[in-house]
Amino acid sequence: KQKGKLEAKISELGGSIEASTSKIEDLAAATAATAAQLKNATAIRSSEAADFQAGEKELLDVVSTLERATAVLEREMAKSPASFAQVGAADVKGLLQSLSAVVDAAGLSSSDRQRLVALVQGQQADE
Repeated sequence: KQKGKLEAKISELGGSIEASTSKIEDLAAATAATAAQLKNATAIRSSEAADFQAGEKELLDVVSTLERATAVLEREMAKSPASFAQVGAADVKGLLQSLSAVVDAAGLSSSDRQRLVALVQGQQADE
């Protein structure tokens, strides 16, 4: 009788071992899938961080260029106060290049870009 009970217990525990082994395999597969997702997300994040850094550097360069252009314009305006219409063509060209760099860096849509260019060109034509 004792032997029968022990054999039944062994059989029951054998079933538990099989169920636990199956659970372990499922968890190992889930862990591997999660690790792969983490690796993929980390790669995407690294790529996005690099893109952000490049964009930030470009914008900082544009800001620096605009600050220098503003300083030049202010210096020229202080030398001989004039309206913006009297500013030399070279200064306007430099300003337009700076503005173009800002527009490119800001990621404006092509239609917004075209409207801005038309506005600036319209102002130039009026001068």
